[in-house]
Amino acid sequence: MNTQTVTASAEIRSLDNPREWQIINDGVMGGLSYGRVELERGELNFTGKISLRNNGGFSSTYLELDRQPSQKTRVRIAVEGDGKDYQLRLRSQIERYSLAYKVEFPTRAGEVLELEFDLAEFQGTFRGRIVSQAPQLTGESITHVGFLIAPGAAGAFNLTIHSIEFI
Repeated sequence: MNTQTVTASAEIRSLDNPREWQIINDGVMGGLSYGRVELERGELNFTGKISLRNNGGFSSTYLELDRQPSQKTRVRIAVEGDGKDYQLRLRSQIERYSLAYKVEFPTRAGEVLELEFDLAEFQGTFRGRIVSQAPQLTGESITHVGFLIAPGAAGAFNLTIHSIEFI
């Protein structure tokens, strides 16, 4: 698949600029994991190593987006993984509160998967904990899109992001 864009409102953000992606590792809590986003052969790669030492165990990356129109109710991604599980994460600003919404997906080593999720499938979280009474995620509340290597997956990881599209 050659699509390398993130469709965001009327604007298209390119996946070919890794500097636009923010990395958040478990070092914010004393962990030793690390991740990075880089361009390799024209594709965006989220790579690194997860360490469970010092209560660590995660790495994530996010891209800030323009708000999506309310009629955008699904997100479609094309990714190539390493056989590990990942989370697609959407940050949301509802009233004055910021929440992360997640949906988990498996990958198959070396295989490009096209996955599509309804926004209603995403679970609201705050600092890694499920928020059972979180408001339903809507396109107009989304501020960021990102990926997180599923907690507990120690060792090297690699996720190639081919495309992200809100539909």
